[in-house]
Amino acid sequence: MPPPVVPSNNEIEADTLMERADKRANAFTFFGLAGSQQSKYEEAGEMCAKAGNLYKIEKKCLSTMTTSRWSHEHVYCMCVGKEAGDAYMKSAEYLMRTDDRDEAANKMVEASKCYKKSNPEGNFISE
Repeated sequence: MPPPVVPSNNEIEADTLMERADKRANAFTFFGLAGSQQSKYEEAGEMCAKAGNLYKIEKKCLSTMTTSRWSHEHVYCMCVGKEAGDAYMKSAEYLMRTDDRDEAANKMVEASKCYKKSNPEGNFISE
C-alpha cells in the first residue's frame, strides 16, 4: 500500500484561495450597488484563477515524480489537474457575472487544457 500523499504548500494555499473566493462572491454588498457587485465577482474570479495557477504548478511538480502509468503519484497528479480545471471554471463563472466574456472564455480554455492533460482519454469518473 503506498504511503499517503501529504498536500503541499501550493495546494493548501490554492484551497484557501478557493474558500476566500466563495466567501467574497457571496458577501453582502451595501444596498446591492452595481459597482460593488461587479468588483466582488472580479476579485473572486482573480482568486480562483490564482488557485488554478497554484494547482497547475503542483501538477507539474507531481508529474515529474511519476514512475509508472498507474502509480499512486500519477493518480494524485490527475486529481490535482482536475482541481486546477475546476478552479479555472469557477473563475470563468464569476467573470461571466461581470460581463467580462473575453477573460471568462480564456479561463474556460485554461480549464479545458487542465482537464485534457490530467486525463487524456477524457473518461472522468463523476463524484
